[in-house]
Amino acid sequence: MITRIVRMTFHPEFIEAFIEQFSTVQPKILQMKGCQGVELFHDSKYDNIMTTISHWNSEDDLNSYRSSTLFQDTWHTTKKMFCAKPVAETYYKIKSH
Repeated sequence: MITRIVRMTFHPEFIEAFIEQFSTVQPKILQMKGCQGVELFHDSKYDNIMTTISHWNSEDDLNSYRSSTLFQDTWHTTKKMFCAKPVAETYYKIKSH
């Protein structure tokens, strides 16, 4: 399992539009092969920073989603709302003993 964290900084006037877009797209992302969950977080200090955290069975599943029309269409709309480059990181969980 992997976790994908994407930190996005928006122009303030687009915050509500992005939250609405996410609420529409979230159920569709959850239907993608290998998606175990996706959530949106609002930064507690900066109103224009949002972070998505998603969990995937594998990096191949994440990459399939990233190649999908759903992602391409969503990202095309979302990237116009940014005032800074988003930061995306992928993590693998360390198995505990």
